[in-house]
Amino acid sequence: MAQRGISLDEDMLRCSICLDLLKDPVTIPCGHNYCSECIKNHWKQQDQKAIYSCPQCREVFTPRPVVGKMLAELVEEIKKVALRDAPCLHQYVGPGDEIFCRSDQRTICFLCSMDEHKGHDTVSAAAERTEWQQELGARRQDIWQRVQDREEALKLLQKEGDIITGSASDTVENIQAMFKQLLQLLAQRSYDIQQLIGSQQGAEMRQVEELQQRVQQEISELTRRDQELEKLVLVLTRLLPPPPCAARGSHLFSLLPAPPSEPAASFFFISLRFGSERLILEPGPEPEPGPGGGLNPEAAAEPVPVPAACPGGSSATRRTACVRSG
Repeated sequence: MAQRGISLDEDMLRCSICLDLLKDPVTIPCGHNYCSECIKNHWKQQDQKAIYSCPQCREVFTPRPVVGKMLAELVEEIKKVALRDAPCLHQYVGPGDEIFCRSDQRTICFLCSMDEHKGHDTVSAAAERTEWQQELGARRQDIWQRVQDREEALKLLQKEGDIITGSASDTVENIQAMFKQLLQLLAQRSYDIQQLIGSQQGAEMRQVEELQQRVQQEISELTRRDQELEKLVLVLTRLLPPPPCAARGSHLFSLLPAPPSEPAASFFFISLRFGSERLILEPGPEPEPGPGGGLNPEAAAEPVPVPAACPGGSSATRRTACVRSG
């Protein structure tokens, strides 16, 4: 049975080009196996057309395919197994008659060790088996130890990954909390500034309204006096002789109140600066109040010079001109 199995393997591992056992076997993409030199020579003839095909199935490849060399190792292993497991032609007397030839890596009988395998490195098959079992056991133990080491390393890596994930989550939560506090602080500072601006605006507007009311009253008073003077001019023009222009003009203008000065531009400034931990509000300079808490009025309006005598014309015309020029 062993011979048939080996014969079948040999038939499967023959090159379809040279019809010999595969030498340096390679596998092409379609799955067929050839000797490396045989397939190279076959494809060399097809280099001109740049179209390469399989000698068995005629599958076409463009460009020239890359061959696989994994089959070479398999062929070498099969050869070793065939040599090792090839039965001896002699009959074994008993289990103790089995001898293992290390030089040829095969089991032989005692007679073969004295004839064909004379001078080879031979040991009993049981001893070789025990040695192989020990070596395989040591290898398996080493593999198991490596597996355990890798499992421990994997656990440590998983633990480290969990630590990194937890640390990242904590950092994100802390940053979110800090930004939330900062937004709350900014909102509070914005509200405080708005309140301060509103209060200062109200105070300034009240002052402006008071000044507007005073100016409006003065305008009304001046208008009323102007109307009275106009009536007086008409009466004087009709009834009385004209007084000296200078004296009359000075008397009339002494009755007029001094006009108020223009209200000083009043505004306030709020500067913001960031401290290390808080916002600091700094109100700007307040406008200086005038005497009595109001606007600074001008000193007194200088009297307008009045000519000593009015030029010619009728008496009514002279009186009217004197009053108006005064």
